[in-house]
Amino acid sequence: YFFAATDPAHGVEPWVYDGLTAARVADLVPGPDSSIVAAFPDYFVPFFEAFGSEALFTATDGVFGTELWRTDGTEAGTVRVSDIAPGPASIHLPIFWGGIVSLLGGRPVVVEHQATTGERLWRLSASGATMELVEVLDSQTSSFERVGTDRLSLFEAERGRDCFQGVGSRLFFERRRADEQEIDLYRTDGAISPPEELFHALPWSDARACGSQDDLLLYPRALGLPPGGDTELVAIHALSGATETLLAGGLELWSQPPFLDLGDHQVFGSEFDLYATDGTSAGTAFLASEVGASRIDRFLGEIAAAGDALWITDALEPTGARLLLAGDNVSLYVAPELAPLGPTLVFLVWDEAHGG
Repeated sequence: YFFAATDPAHGVEPWVYDGLTAARVADLVPGPDSSIVAAFPDYFVPFFEAFGSEALFTATDGVFGTELWRTDGTEAGTVRVSDIAPGPASIHLPIFWGGIVSLLGGRPVVVEHQATTGERLWRLSASGATMELVEVLDSQTSSFERVGTDRLSLFEAERGRDCFQGVGSRLFFERRRADEQEIDLYRTDGAISPPEELFHALPWSDARACGSQDDLLLYPRALGLPPGGDTELVAIHALSGATETLLAGGLELWSQPPFLDLGDHQVFGSEFDLYATDGTSAGTAFLASEVGASRIDRFLGEIAAAGDALWITDALEPTGARLLLAGDNVSLYVAPELAPLGPTLVFLVWDEAHGG
């Protein structure tokens, strides 16, 4: 587990936790200055994105600006892999960076933004030594307002839609059309060639995010504009593009993560219900109702679901959900996450008498 931490002697630097102890990986800017910074007025947003046993993250070494680095948890295995903004200038990532990092063919892909180039899609090279340009997504855009007519649809707080998902050797992503209420869905193999359009001029919806199961993209396809517009869940084969409807309607993805990976199937939540799917219509099943889960995680072979209350339900069978904690004056803090630790589930809760 990779994260950023600080101490008075070294500033904010990359750290790693192996399940027993935590240790600083490297002091990229020697001394008390920090290598990992988050200067939000300039949108320098740090992150750690795991791939295999390594992670991609943003940092500066004091010579080059904030750029992409990779680490295997050792000082020798921590290296800079980009100089996208040449020299002391820094890479710019949208604040909601979690929606613009994925994997394509097992290699990380990232969307970044420069005032002179607009948004561009980059992938870690096969050698792992540098980032290679896959595509210029919007050369017209000169600021984070993204005013171009051909742009990547990223997660934005007031819109809530986000699909940027690697499935095997293909990456799926959305672009907003000139009409703000329409979205196109594309896929690319990472080659320097035009991406393939799969869905054209779909209505915008607040169904949130997509996921994957094996070689399938799990995609909430809007059938009409909100309010009142319905959404169905479809599975799209990464290579053939063949589409199968898993849920015919009534879907609004609500949980975080949107799809919880349990190996041979995914669990996901709408505003009030939980479902499981193996990527086929026959293997898509209802699990529990009236749960209202904004956060889900696996716990002792079952699913813990937290929203205004804490529930436990079977991960495969529709046996209903057991209520563990609720009350008129109790609220769960689920923004960080539920944290299963062996036979114990750790979470944050608030009540009027005790606070958080």
